[in-house]
Amino acid sequence: MNKYFRYPVEYVGISQRYKTGKHLGLDFGWNSEYLPMKIFAASEGIVKIADYGKAIGWYVVIFHGTKDGKDIYTQYKHLESRPMVKPGDSVTMTTQIGIMGATGTECDGRHLHFDYIPIPKDKPFDQSYRINPENYLYAYSDIVIGKKGQDGVAINHVDMTVSEGCKIKVEEPKYTTTYTVLKGDTLYKIAKSYGMTLDDLLKMNPDIKNPNLIYPGQIIYISSSEKTTYTVSKGDTLSKIANRFGTTVSKLVELNNIKNPNLIYPGQVIKLK
Repeated sequence: MNKYFRYPVEYVGISQRYKTGKHLGLDFGWNSEYLPMKIFAASEGIVKIADYGKAIGWYVVIFHGTKDGKDIYTQYKHLESRPMVKPGDSVTMTTQIGIMGATGTECDGRHLHFDYIPIPKDKPFDQSYRINPENYLYAYSDIVIGKKGQDGVAINHVDMTVSEGCKIKVEEPKYTTTYTVLKGDTLYKIAKSYGMTLDDLLKMNPDIKNPNLIYPGQIIYISSSEKTTYTVSKGDTLSKIANRFGTTVSKLVELNNIKNPNLIYPGQVIKLK
């Protein structure tokens, strides 16, 4: 078993830390610059479980061997879809096991919930043995650490002889959100609405192979930069604008002193905040 377990993501943006009795794991948030957010095995081992649970969604459990009388397991929850590995597969730190998702009823947004579970040797797998993963995770030189993800807690770094140097690139997270496609939308129209270019929008949504083919209900990643106004286009209504920007018609009416909410015109500038 490798002495050092690496963070199981390329971009470390910690959204929630381990807290005894309350949150028995480590949550990693997502970043638009690294979509799709790939999930890797934290160390070499054997896949024990690759399955779906109602509460935790698609998940993987890996057995990493025995140390100090404990069988060491790691667990990866809320993957986007069926794992890329299956029980019995051998994995290393370079093995991608899935993509960060938001599956399972316990999930309140796209992230990876990661568990470190040392269980007394030969006892069955039991999540009640979970302990703080941060005591065992290390940042290798190819991992990016998000400033806001550190939350004032030091990140462990691997000795240079192991990681071939550990000059960690530090970046601020790129803030993003999602948009649900409406009837009549086009990618160009969505990009323009959020002050983006079509190329930028496509880079944030690598799964879109045909930019001319989107459908109502589809989830699109967009920039959530501080957009405070919107210029009305032909066919727009206050209801459509409110849905697009996550607000309400009544708020838009109040912000813009609109007398008749059914009467807006192309070129009109609408305050959003």
